[in-house]
This record gives sequence, C-alpha cells and structure tokens, in this order.
Amino acid sequence: MIAISSVCLTLPAGPRKGEVAEFDVTFQSGNAISIIIPGGHREVADSFEPGSRLQDIQCYSAMGVFNGHGTVTARSSISSGPKRGDFTLDLTIDSG
Repeated sequence: MIAISSVCLTLPAGPRKGEVAEFDVTFQSGNAISIIIPGGHREVADSFEPGSRLQDIQCYSAMGVFNGHGTVTARSSISSGPKRGDFTLDLTIDSG
C-alpha cells in the first residue's frame, strides 16, 4: 500500500453536506488510515457515521494522487493528551 499523507473527503451529511474537506493522515497501517478532526468542527465529525461508505476519496501521497472508495470504521472523541477534545476518524480505503 502506498503511504497516504492526506485525503479529501466529501462531507456526507449535516449542515455542510456536499462540501469537500482535506485532512492530514495521522496514522496508516496498510489500507487503514486515521485522521484527526479539530474539536471546533464537531459538525464535520458528526457527519461521518461508522459503517457508512464513502464513494469518492481523493488520496494524496508522494507518488501522486489517486481516487478510491472507503468505509468509516470508527469515530471517537480524544479524551486525553494534547489533542483532547478533537475527534479521530478511522477509514479503510479500497482502490478506485
């Protein structure tokens, strides 16, 4: 799997539905990635429901840009440390 540095996701629900947002990838293991959503953007975090499919994920890496599909595997609030109050979103990327 190519190392993914950031992703662009179309927000699937909520007041900002349809908007595209870019997120840095904070962790990757194979095709599973994690991103952090700042606590001040709760409506963005809430738009991603675990188990939902994302049809258009634009992935950026040092090798180039590619599109894929994916599944939201988890969403949680960070309860300790310097990122306390932020949200983490875990995704599994499928090739497009």
